[in-house]
Amino acid sequence: MKTAIIDIGSNSVRLAIFADGKLIYIEKITAQLGEGIVKTKVLSQNAIQRNLDAICKFVLKAQDMGVGNSQIYPFATAAVRQSTNGQDFVALVYQKTGLKVNVLSEDLECQVAVIGALSNKNGTVLDVGGASSELVKFDGKIVYSKSLDTGAVKLTDQFLEDSKIFDYLSQKVKEYNAPQIENLTAIGGTATCLAYILSGDKVYDRDKNHGRFVPITDLYAHLLKIKGLSVDERAHYFNIEKSRAKTIYSGGVLIYTILKYLNLNGFTISEKDNLEGYYALKFGGKNEK
Repeated sequence: MKTAIIDIGSNSVRLAIFADGKLIYIEKITAQLGEGIVKTKVLSQNAIQRNLDAICKFVLKAQDMGVGNSQIYPFATAAVRQSTNGQDFVALVYQKTGLKVNVLSEDLECQVAVIGALSNKNGTVLDVGGASSELVKFDGKIVYSKSLDTGAVKLTDQFLEDSKIFDYLSQKVKEYNAPQIENLTAIGGTATCLAYILSGDKVYDRDKNHGRFVPITDLYAHLLKIKGLSVDERAHYFNIEKSRAKTIYSGGVLIYTILKYLNLNGFTISEKDNLEGYYALKFGGKNEK
């Protein structure tokens, strides 16, 4: 049996296809649903259309790969949750595809993140998205979780890389009121892209990127380098999408500030994340029959 999971994030839409519990296909479109919501609280019509196009493309791809509509499960996160017209977007997705989008609560988004990244092993997960950033500690069970209402897209819209972002975030991250954390596993496009950039690789390789450790000193040095480049220069130099190049600095500063707040010397990348977590949540971590 094949199953498709569609993650409608604040920065990107992602498709994962599983066959009998094994991930066999993954694809991403950076459609930035959360663009502008920090100022308007509304999903813009352009953002809605970009994301509808991405979702429809992924539904067709899943169908082409033998997934029936009843086995396609879309879920959405902070951009839909935080916007005043999020339910209008959900209705449009249903109208276009016949699929009901599950809008995850903050608590459920934290749960999905830790299931996907840690596979029920003890540790702490940071998921920096476009419009929210979840910090979750697992010790036999979730013992701490908090979703911060900011992310790479919202920060880019809010500060346009102004140096005030450091002062803002140094106060904002205190909202976590986090317990002592010994190590950190990071998921999401900002973290995985930063790990790839710091590696010096010319081509992104998901398997190679998984498990990389990113030291905070290297992260800070590369943030200075990134800030000195235009969006076009970043995209060309690091071989990344322009949409990611636009938000990578702000998202990186957020991760750096969180590491400083937690007094950690770096983070480890997990390429397994909400897609695997949501699949496991739907099927109890077992192969569907």
